[in-house]
Amino acid sequence: LGIADHGYTRELGTALNANDLAFFPLYPVLVKAVAVLTPGTRASTGLGLAVVASLVAAWGIFAVGDRLYGRRVGVLLTTLWAAFPVGAVQWMGYTESLFTACAAWSLYAVLSGRWLWAAGCAALAGLTRPTGIAVAAAVTVTALVHLARHRTFWPRVLAAAALAPLGWCAYLGWVGLRLGRWDGYFAVQR
Repeated sequence: LGIADHGYTRELGTALNANDLAFFPLYPVLVKAVAVLTPGTRASTGLGLAVVASLVAAWGIFAVGDRLYGRRVGVLLTTLWAAFPVGAVQWMGYTESLFTACAAWSLYAVLSGRWLWAAGCAALAGLTRPTGIAVAAAVTVTALVHLARHRTFWPRVLAAAALAPLGWCAYLGWVGLRLGRWDGYFAVQR
């Protein structure tokens, strides 16, 4: 909420909570953008976004299970995801539900051969959390394996392999430029 209210700091801090650059930008940007259109505080907007994202995530998890093994498995996967203890976090003002939605729909897009959608969702996951690089890697590696197996040139598949990590890379690059050092994001983490 602080990032949505005031933006990011301009330098590497030494206080415990001074390094807001560790937090990826998609959720704060969405909170700021949606708060302009909705009544209430940015905190209530953040909670509302988390709830909506959790529903989109549940739908994505169901879609993956349904595509692979049928409706029963889709319902079971969604129920298990929601029932885990971390399921309570899905309706809090955190990035978990937004990240899960991006990851689930990226996986569904790969499974259904929608490579550019997969890359777009992976790039959004990379703008949401540091672990977004794992989603991007999954899309990139799967796209490259697909190209190698089929031994034909598919521009969309190749483009997906290249575009998937852009969200994560762009944010790390931006932090590096903002701090004036190539390892800026990793310095923030330290």
